[in-house]
Amino acid sequence: MIFLTKKFLDLKKLIFLFFFLFYKFTFANEGLILHGGYTFETFPTQKSTSIYISIFNNSNEDIVLDSVSCDCAKKGEFHTRILKNDISVMKKLEKIKINARSELYLQPQGLHIMLFGLNKALKDFDEFDLKFSSTTKFNYKTTIKVLNKKLKSNQLDKM
Repeated sequence: MIFLTKKFLDLKKLIFLFFFLFYKFTFANEGLILHGGYTFETFPTQKSTSIYISIFNNSNEDIVLDSVSCDCAKKGEFHTRILKNDISVMKKLEKIKINARSELYLQPQGLHIMLFGLNKALKDFDEFDLKFSSTTKFNYKTTIKVLNKKLKSNQLDKM
C-alpha cells in the first residue's frame, strides 16, 4: 500500500512539473517569443558573424525591434540580402517589424542579424545572451547557441 501511495505522489509531482513548465514556456511571455537562435563557430581573428533566429509575435499588436546587442561584439545590426545588378548584397535595416499574430524567420540568405567587432572567438557549444529593444520600450533577451562550423555545409561526417 505504501508503494502505491509513493508512486501516486511521484506521479502527482510529475504532473505538476509538466504543467508548470508548460505554463512557463507557453504563457509567461505571451507577446514576443524568440526561439532557436544560433550562429556558427568563428576563427580567432574573425570580427563579424551572422545570427539566425525565429521570432513569434503572439500579441494583437505589431512589434518593432529597433536595436540588437550582446556582450561579445561592439555592435549588432539587422540585415537583409537584396539583388543589385544581379549580385546579392547585404543591406542594413534600421529596424524590423513583426506583425501581430505572425512570425518572422531570420535565416541564411535572407533577413538576419550581423554582429560586428567580435571581442572573442566563438567556439562550438558556446552560448551568449542577445538583447533586443523595441519602439514599445520593452526589452527582450534570448540565448544564442554556437554551432560547429561544419554544419554550415553538411560536413559533419568529415570531422
